[in-house]
Amino acid sequence: YTVTIGEEKKHFEGGQHYSLSEKDFEKNPGRRVVTPDSVDGKITFCNLKRAGGTPSYRGTLEIEAREEGLLVVNEVSVEEYLYAVLPSEMPSDFGPEALKAQAVCARSYALIKAGFGGASNAKKGYKIVDTVSSQVYKGYLVESAKCNRAVNATQGEMVCYNNKVVPTYYFSTSG
Repeated sequence: YTVTIGEEKKHFEGGQHYSLSEKDFEKNPGRRVVTPDSVDGKITFCNLKRAGGTPSYRGTLEIEAREEGLLVVNEVSVEEYLYAVLPSEMPSDFGPEALKAQAVCARSYALIKAGFGGASNAKKGYKIVDTVSSQVYKGYLVESAKCNRAVNATQGEMVCYNNKVVPTYYFSTSG
């Protein structure tokens, strides 16, 4: 993988760790962009624990220092994002048609949150958060072949009304 800070690029071999703290930004300010060297490469946070283990992510990671701490943004295609949203939002052993319906709803919601027809967090430096505030996104760790097939089978499909993407709200639990 490669870490880019401004014009400077540092290359690391797979499995080689890159450590970063707020103090590193004091010495060398600027956004860090971590990019895998291969299209199917994943970036793992070795010191971060989530339910289910240590998270890995597709795409690139952009890291910048903020007053409240480090902001980490995972830049990934909508379809690859959905690979991790589906099994985070519903059991991956549900039937294929239920998974496809969820994929279409989750894609529509993500596009709205990304600014295609609705409010976005883009001014904050990101578009969607990885919690129930948007859609739960746990990264590569939770992906399943069954969910990936549902995403691929519905690629590009979304819910529209009057030629506009509409928000497709859903919830995982009802009391």
